[in-house]
Amino acid sequence: MKVIIRHEAELAALLQHQPAFTGIAGLNIASSDFRHWTCEGRDIQIMHVAIIGKSGYGKSSLVNALIGHNVMKTSAIEACTREAQNAMFRIRDGQYLAFADVPGIGESAQCDEKYLSMYQDLVRKSDVVVHMLRADCRDYAIDEAAFARLFPDRASRRKVILAVNGCDKIEPLSRQTVRGPSDRQWANVLEKIRELGPRFAGVKHIIPCCANPAWRLELLSEAITVMLEEAARVTLAVAA
Repeated sequence: MKVIIRHEAELAALLQHQPAFTGIAGLNIASSDFRHWTCEGRDIQIMHVAIIGKSGYGKSSLVNALIGHNVMKTSAIEACTREAQNAMFRIRDGQYLAFADVPGIGESAQCDEKYLSMYQDLVRKSDVVVHMLRADCRDYAIDEAAFARLFPDRASRRKVILAVNGCDKIEPLSRQTVRGPSDRQWANVLEKIRELGPRFAGVKHIIPCCANPAWRLELLSEAITVMLEEAARVTLAVAA
């Protein structure tokens, strides 16, 4: 599948912004077919982190916050992402870490079919999938249907992290200028997480966060790193 490169830098630049990714620098990445990509004429191996979810959930904002650069276009009014696009960081020659931002589902049935097909291709070539939800959302029917289609069994769900964005937008809304949810909001966030667990069974990590302003993203980064380390060990064992 074709992916547009929106940003490319050395891994050191990412670690300076988000030290929680430090473990990635020492990964021994075995070559594999599913990690092989041809990008701008280069044959490279990519450890891929795909960010998926409904339109307007903050996927682009999350990628920007994780990498410390506003390279993915965002809008509070209209959907901005129409194709898969990567922010890439070179680990060593020929080996990269990439964060993929993709179009959001939920705009129309026709678009959803197109984008879910894209998701399926991307999920197959990703080591970690961050499935974004919203803390202030009550209807998760579209999210659950997509999850069931993309990850039909517990084995496929081992690579999934649920990132519950917008924790500062859940009721009761606060006028205080604080970073992250208030105590009362946090209590409701915890209740929301307890509710989501059975709906998205088989997912090990459910992480509440805010993309903008950035809040608890170091915990999300740590979870991504742990899962990338596990994926690297698995492929090394298979290669051996």
